[in-house]
Amino acid sequence: MNRLYRIGLTFVIIALTVTQTSCKANDSLFTIPFLLYDDVTVLKVRINDSEPLNFIFDSGTTTSLIDSVTAMKIGLISTQSEGLMLSNDYQEMPLAKIKTIKAGNVTINDRPVIIEHSFENYFRIMGIPIHGIIGLDFFGKYITEIDFDKLQIKLGTNIDTSGFLPIKAIIHNALFYVDASIFTTIHDSISHRFLFDTGDMTSISLAEPFWKNNNLLSKCKSYYSGINRSSSGSSSATYFGSFEKIGFYNYHFNGVYINMTSANRGFFANDTIAGTIGIDILKRFTIIFDLNNEKIYIKPNGKFNDPYRINTTGLRARLNKDITQCIIEAVLQHSPAEQAGINTGDVLISINGIDANSRNISQIRQLTRSKPGTKLLFIIKRGNEQKEMELTSKEFSDL
Repeated sequence: MNRLYRIGLTFVIIALTVTQTSCKANDSLFTIPFLLYDDVTVLKVRINDSEPLNFIFDSGTTTSLIDSVTAMKIGLISTQSEGLMLSNDYQEMPLAKIKTIKAGNVTINDRPVIIEHSFENYFRIMGIPIHGIIGLDFFGKYITEIDFDKLQIKLGTNIDTSGFLPIKAIIHNALFYVDASIFTTIHDSISHRFLFDTGDMTSISLAEPFWKNNNLLSKCKSYYSGINRSSSGSSSATYFGSFEKIGFYNYHFNGVYINMTSANRGFFANDTIAGTIGIDILKRFTIIFDLNNEKIYIKPNGKFNDPYRINTTGLRARLNKDITQCIIEAVLQHSPAEQAGINTGDVLISINGIDANSRNISQIRQLTRSKPGTKLLFIIKRGNEQKEMELTSKEFSDL
């Protein structure tokens, strides 16, 4: 899910008023449940006593955002504007003030929020409406723990870190960066600074200056090329490459494909960073963010050995704009999908009997990343004709 970064940040940590009826302020522990939709972390949030709204928790953004239609519905009015890097393009965005935000047993008062034009594209990816994004600034002065096993976020002044590996974080604009390494061979590696980013739906995404300056495309074990389309709807030419392994601190990851995206401006055109560590790696840990002490604590969880998100069919599908059909929007060259005869623009009816509708879109997208060797029966519609096409998922490249 591609990044939203603040330009000219005028507020980094704003004093928050947090209330809870049953706990004292100094020993309080607040809990916010969340759900994972295709590895997107979604919280239920009430704004100014609204009905529950779906907000994504994104540690890669420093301010909260709200969909413009939702803002209008609940009566949010912009009083000023704020600079924002949106889909690698700088824009002046309207800024409003929220009286109260409630999530779990936490109430936070008087928060600024950017009003974004639309989060419609998330619906097309996930099958549920998304009304906004919450960044780390939401949690402010509290230590924040993300537990992907229990699907909950905890806030407190003293969270138990026993059994966790402490990492000295690099803090910039209230965002957490760490050093990580890409091993091109068993003995050779390249290290640089990466953003810890729960809003990135990949494992690792590399900034263009980093992967080009280090000639990483030629050092891949294998790669395939295609179009990377962000959750905001923008697209860019991308290479998906495999390396010997990825490592940060005591942990190493094998069999991970890394996004190497083209970008002319914004975060992924920045030559001072390597890129982002995304949700496909971060979900394998319980993570504690301690902004005041500039530390991250990590501990492997029950998802640590889960398969990685690797496209083994070579196609990309999402719902159309009115959410009535699932469309094949890209087919990669030399992939199982291309060899099976599936075309861009085909309407996907089902995979292995699972209907390709808004209720099942996350499951459909997971099927496109099936374990290599999995037989998949696609039913597609092309014009007025319905076709059955069978393919076997596999790792592939265009080398």
